[in-house]
Amino acid sequence: VKDIANNSVTSASGGGVLVAIPEVQTFGQIVLPDADGEGFTNTDLENPDQTGAEWGSGRLSVGLTGGSGRLGSIRVAAGESLVLDTNSQTFPATGIAQIDVLGNNSGTPGAPVYPNSVTVTDGVFELSSLVIEPTGTLILRGSNPARLLVRGRIDFQPGSVVDLSGESAPEHDSSTPGDQVTSATAPAGGPNGALGGLGADRADLTGTNLNGAGALFNPGANRDGASGGGVGGTAIAAGPGGDRFPVTLPLSSSANAGNTQGVGYNVVPDPRLATFITCVSQQLGGSGGGGGYALLGGDGTSQPVGPLLDTENPAGLGLSPGNTAGGNNGALGLVTPNQNSAGYDTRLLRWQEGDLRGGSAGGGGGNHTYGTTNNAGGAGNNPPAATCLGFFNILEAGDWIDHSGASGGAGGGALELLAGREALLAGFVDASGGFGGGSLSTTGTAGSFAMPGGGASGGALRVRSPIVNIAATSQLNINGGLGGFAPWSLTTVGAPVQARGGMGSPGLVRVEDSSASGAPINYEDVRQRVQPFDPLPGNELTALDFLSVQAGYLDASTVGTMRPDTLNGGTSCWIRPEGNFLQLVFEADSGASVAEQGWTMDVVTSGGPASLPRHEHRLPERVGGCLRQRSGHLADRRAFPRWPLSVLDAYGPLQRRRERSVRRGPPGLSDPLGGSPCRARRRDDAWRRELHAEHDSLLRPLRQDERRG
Repeated sequence: VKDIANNSVTSASGGGVLVAIPEVQTFGQIVLPDADGEGFTNTDLENPDQTGAEWGSGRLSVGLTGGSGRLGSIRVAAGESLVLDTNSQTFPATGIAQIDVLGNNSGTPGAPVYPNSVTVTDGVFELSSLVIEPTGTLILRGSNPARLLVRGRIDFQPGSVVDLSGESAPEHDSSTPGDQVTSATAPAGGPNGALGGLGADRADLTGTNLNGAGALFNPGANRDGASGGGVGGTAIAAGPGGDRFPVTLPLSSSANAGNTQGVGYNVVPDPRLATFITCVSQQLGGSGGGGGYALLGGDGTSQPVGPLLDTENPAGLGLSPGNTAGGNNGALGLVTPNQNSAGYDTRLLRWQEGDLRGGSAGGGGGNHTYGTTNNAGGAGNNPPAATCLGFFNILEAGDWIDHSGASGGAGGGALELLAGREALLAGFVDASGGFGGGSLSTTGTAGSFAMPGGGASGGALRVRSPIVNIAATSQLNINGGLGGFAPWSLTTVGAPVQARGGMGSPGLVRVEDSSASGAPINYEDVRQRVQPFDPLPGNELTALDFLSVQAGYLDASTVGTMRPDTLNGGTSCWIRPEGNFLQLVFEADSGASVAEQGWTMDVVTSGGPASLPRHEHRLPERVGGCLRQRSGHLADRRAFPRWPLSVLDAYGPLQRRRERSVRRGPPGLSDPLGGSPCRARRRDDAWRRELHAEHDSLLRPLRQDERRG
């Protein structure tokens, strides 16, 4: 015991080592509902969060769908983040205290060894319940589509996030050798989303004397931007990469007409001295095309916009390869959209048919020679246009420049949410495509001339449950990513250019409920929760391009016989101790002195038990008659948990008396931290008695009294 100044209190003054001993509290025998267990005659002991089966009339009947729940319950607490990898995810996962795992327990009764590890490699996660609290985040990654099959209830609370978005490409320094030649890491997609196409490399001019003028020896370089990946790992609807321009490059530093190959020059004002002109290449590479999915991907643009429309020296070589077409979604076989889903196949996003697929990616920007000059127009030499090319016009040090390109964004992921009881969506589900990379935002440097990459398409979201409730706070985001931008294109000397990567297409959304739903879903309500959203009157049907909603579609015929979709089950809350079994009681003081009493404490709360703070990780609560951990992911307990001694039951009374602290709990309940729940401090000659939470400050009294010891 120490005082408020951290000075030790002596034994003579009531200090020293003081120990609070938990009191053994005996409970009566717990009797299950009948000799055979749960009778299913009523739902008094049903755990609705983990039950999808039909419960009642003396039996448990199979429900429509949901899965086995073999991997237990996941509850992502406020402020926490959980990552699930669809390629290989081991359960119990790090940070998840998993208990409810079917067929994976070992050991003898009374000394269970909680479950052997289970590794999921196909992205199918069979859970008994799934809750994400406000500010909690579930991140899904991997090359397989993610399927969250929940035996009971899915509950995405307001402010929660499910992230399966594709990565955006960064700004690119065009003076670097390039991403392809250096094997840079491509932007990664969400689950089954495509990798972004890498930007073009700078030219490999090995064997020429242009190295002295600024060219690179860059073996293995690819001057064309790479195409992004297509929908679901195919090549379908992939955003094409931007083309190199010009196609061929000079073989030496001479700028005579016979050596230009494809490089052409225009006479423009010299940025170094306004009274002079200079001979500069105004040629651009291609921008990356956007990834397609529900729609065609957007075109990447790299067209000059007057007054210069072509090269002057030599004339007619062109200033760009033209626009880069976006990804073509024709091979997906999407039928004409309609509100009745007539003829729909691919739009149903059925995993078993191979149609639950992540989005396509944007293409990378191409290589180009914009800004290369020759000394015919150098300071002190103000030539007419005809002299930009000639025998003595050579490329000197710093005159040559070619540029590597930015990469395309990565595709949004694919996710199916399947609940056996109910899907409550009130948070943010992000399956958007990544943005294409752009050039450096700082203009005027040698590295600020990258051609931009294309944006990626959004992914795929499929939501199925007997009851689907998509709240006004929810947002299902399948937006395509914006194409990258080239800020330098608005500030160039001479002709301004338009350089932007193509925009990615929206992905696809499919929502289904059963005819048993008391409040069936409808297109208009769901439409307002899906991004992109067009609020203008008369445009209500534009969302049909990427959204399909069908009330009553979920039934035995559409679920089929495929496992694990058709598996189902329920959970009964059998263990329900009576009374206030997690209660901290303060008995009356005994003994005439502080030394005999050990220590004393007065506690006063205001507002009753409901005003006690509730820690988001450890405090227990009762739900539907069951004990469960409030959060920390896994909650289905088959036996009494080991709660920290410092936790109070927020549903039981905190009695105010002048007492000696005694802990009451289930038989064998111990402090897993090995510490006392209470401690005393001395301030001047007064004892301040505090409830002290040994674990993460689980409980703090609202006010403490002081009394002399």
